[in-house]
Amino acid sequence: MPAVAAPPPADAAFAVEPERPAGEPEAADAPAAGPDAPDPPDPRRPATVAGPRRVLDARGRLVELDVAPSDRRAAIACHLLPLTALVLFPIGLAAALVPWLIGRDRSSFVDDHGRAALDASMSYGLWLLVTGLTVVGIVLWPVLIVVGVVSAIRAAIDASNGRYVRYPLALSILT
Repeated sequence: MPAVAAPPPADAAFAVEPERPAGEPEAADAPAAGPDAPDPPDPRRPATVAGPRRVLDARGRLVELDVAPSDRRAAIACHLLPLTALVLFPIGLAAALVPWLIGRDRSSFVDDHGRAALDASMSYGLWLLVTGLTVVGIVLWPVLIVVGVVSAIRAAIDASNGRYVRYPLALSILT
């Protein structure tokens, strides 16, 4: 006959805790009650997040929540410095490279904005070159320039708010 273990005596030095259902917190794990108690964690978001926190805004655009102010400034510079190309063409394109080359390894936010700004600069330059070959295209130059300037300003505003952007009429050269 198999041996059956006898229950421990009542005066044993240890106590057996009853099993609790899975997912039920222990008394020590239970959140504190009262007005000073922290908010309970959001069940839709994991407790540990690796990398930047990104969400979609009301218009469906990707927004990065934890962007350092220096990264925001570098992204804004990536969008606004190409506007100097309107006055000083080669310097404007080189100036657009500086914040991107400095910040691309440090922040994916700066890297993405720098690539988008350089794609737009090269694309608008290409569009101006191609349209300049025809008489009708020369008439479109002011439209292309206005679209480029307005797009760069809007992209800089979006960068300051942590949003990712894509320019209209821009070819995906670096992105």
